[in-house]
Amino acid sequence: MVARDDGWVSDARGALNLVVELAGEWKAVGRLRNRADWAGECAARKSSVAFLRKTHFDTVPMKPQRLMRELRSTLPRDTVVFGDMGNTYSWILRYFQSYPEGMNFLPSGLACMGSSVAACIGAKLGKPEAPVVCICGDGDFLMTGMEVLTAVEYRVPVVWIVLKNNRLGLIHDAQALSYQGRYCATMFGEVDFVAIARAFGAGGERVERPDEVGPVVRRALEQDGPVVVEAVIDADEKFPLTSRATAMKDSVGLPRVIDSLSVESVRALFKMFRDKEK
Repeated sequence: MVARDDGWVSDARGALNLVVELAGEWKAVGRLRNRADWAGECAARKSSVAFLRKTHFDTVPMKPQRLMRELRSTLPRDTVVFGDMGNTYSWILRYFQSYPEGMNFLPSGLACMGSSVAACIGAKLGKPEAPVVCICGDGDFLMTGMEVLTAVEYRVPVVWIVLKNNRLGLIHDAQALSYQGRYCATMFGEVDFVAIARAFGAGGERVERPDEVGPVVRRALEQDGPVVVEAVIDADEKFPLTSRATAMKDSVGLPRVIDSLSVESVRALFKMFRDKEK
């Protein structure tokens, strides 16, 4: 079994045996016995200097990490937050702290893009006393954003924070890892989400700088109807590689051997995989 900085490359037997061994050690020192202690440790790590440094970018376009920090410091603790699929999911998981007074919903089951854009309306109807916010990518919003019209029709005051980078970020980054920068159907042209929201009869605002986030979001929460906030983020910012992403890069991110669709290039690809298996 080969050790790595962020995990282990192993067959199933070796990995499971190691997990059992480590779990036994953790239980022996009581690390898993007290849920409150574990929650306290997580909170301490998130308030550490190292964590805050990762979210304190002042650059423009905004870093997604900084946007998460501004949203967390602005939104009330009892906010019901819906995060949509894609890179947005990962930014929320890593940099948006959850509180027991509120709720965080992430579509981690079927990974269905656009589901949270619509589901947040139902959440507001079910819990009208709490602020409800959907944090989504522009690709998510383009899939089901017409539901804003439903919120307008029934005057449901939901706030959508649309992370705008003009691309399907997760797929784009996966293609960068696996196919050496050969992209297909991951980028799209300029879309004015503020104009779309206003055309529906909803409120629409745009933020480009970190210091604009707080005032705009607070203003949106005070409205008696739905509001779409277009937040422009750095399209080139990538979240830290997980072991899964690293495995994708190591297993599929091979040197380019196919420059054109030809019999010779296909044969070369099959030969490379056969040699890799040996």
